[in-house]
Amino acid sequence: MADPHHIPTLDGHDRLTVTLYRSGLVLSALSILAIAVGYGLRAALLPPPAWLGPALLVASGVAVSVATANLHLYDKRIRWVLQGCAPAGLALQALGLAMPDLWLASWPLQVAGLGLGWVSLSGIALKEQFCFRIFGLRATPALLALAVLLILIDWPLAIPYLLGPAAVVLFWLALAKLRQPMHFDIGDKSSYQV
Repeated sequence: MADPHHIPTLDGHDRLTVTLYRSGLVLSALSILAIAVGYGLRAALLPPPAWLGPALLVASGVAVSVATANLHLYDKRIRWVLQGCAPAGLALQALGLAMPDLWLASWPLQVAGLGLGWVSLSGIALKEQFCFRIFGLRATPALLALAVLLILIDWPLAIPYLLGPAAVVLFWLALAKLRQPMHFDIGDKSSYQV
């Protein structure tokens, strides 16, 4: 997290990881918005292709994984949990996608994987609320958690009303991060727990 009194010297790796972190936030917001639109189309009886739903869930998991893999956070325990949930979620999604559709565990595993990814994204939102006063940022974890439950039970009418605002808030966060100097994401390197 940023220390306004400390300006570190950034090397190429620092600039790359900050760029990837911010790109992951943008892509996370866009993928959540795409999931909301897909469920909105289903609710309007204009269903998108069957392959699009699982593809968007995986895209969200990949975007969150990119963001969390490049997360700069001093506390190693919190960093470890946030960085571990997203790839574990991708593994569950891959397992669910590898199963035949007739197996009852296929869809719940895919949604559980999405949920683990969104745990990481929720942690990022809670971390960033210390730096930014963005309306709705504290509510984002609750919106994502409720949306996961509604995706699991397949209630397309309500999902856009949860994911739409969450996507807007996360996109607003991503824009705020893009306007911020890169060294704010790095902070004081000597304070990182290894």
